[in-house]
Amino acid sequence: MIERKPAVAGIFYPESDEKLRSSIKSLISTEPERNVIGVILPHAGYIYSGKIAGKTVSKIRIPERAIILCPNHTGYGETISLFPPGEWKFPGFSVKIDKEITEKLASKDVFQLDTGAHLKEHSAEVIIPFLYFKNPNIKISVVCMRTLHKDTLKKVSSALAEIYKEYKDVLFVASSDMNHYEEDDISRKKDEKAIEKITQIDPDGFINVCYNMSISVCGIAPIYTLLNLLKDIGVRNSEVVAYSNSGEVNGDLVSVVGYVGIIFFF
Repeated sequence: MIERKPAVAGIFYPESDEKLRSSIKSLISTEPERNVIGVILPHAGYIYSGKIAGKTVSKIRIPERAIILCPNHTGYGETISLFPPGEWKFPGFSVKIDKEITEKLASKDVFQLDTGAHLKEHSAEVIIPFLYFKNPNIKISVVCMRTLHKDTLKKVSSALAEIYKEYKDVLFVASSDMNHYEEDDISRKKDEKAIEKITQIDPDGFINVCYNMSISVCGIAPIYTLLNLLKDIGVRNSEVVAYSNSGEVNGDLVSVVGYVGIIFFF
């Protein structure tokens, strides 16, 4: 069995089982849960984006299957890298790869089974514990994306639409932070424009505003893919659950990173 060991435990989140459980418990609250199709979650260190991720996950029912789309920050591995059947290890627990769905995705030419893109990549790793602690039976498929080629990303979303039509009860997760390293007021305005297109479920509008306004959303590819999927299957509703930036935590308003949690539902 292929095991993916933690890459950022002790850096982005606690490296001990007890401290990780305590951290997640403090970030997730008991609220009425909603059935959702998709969600955008941030992937910074828990001190920065954990409250946004926790508040967002608190509002949704986590099914037993999730497909996580994440950006490739390292440059390693294949262009559309699908982690093979196996499991991801975390302090005190592990999460199995959904063999059935992963093999169905792997049958499509756009995906490449690959571990290289995932070994040092944090953007899926930091959000998986939130999903696991709400549903310890969860199985995942993880797609790490290193391209902004629209036709390629649309092939990914079409494959995901086929999965949805067959399984229905699958959560599609796009991992992304928002605008990076600009002054607070400028960054908030840029994020507002990007979030507007996201909540309208307008994939081309989203990617165009990011290009035209130089909005440095690191998960453009996962979000664009998710929005195309939602559009294809007829999802029309969205809700911004929470938004903040790093300046609210460390007091540095000169160079901030934005974080948002958004859910999508029929």
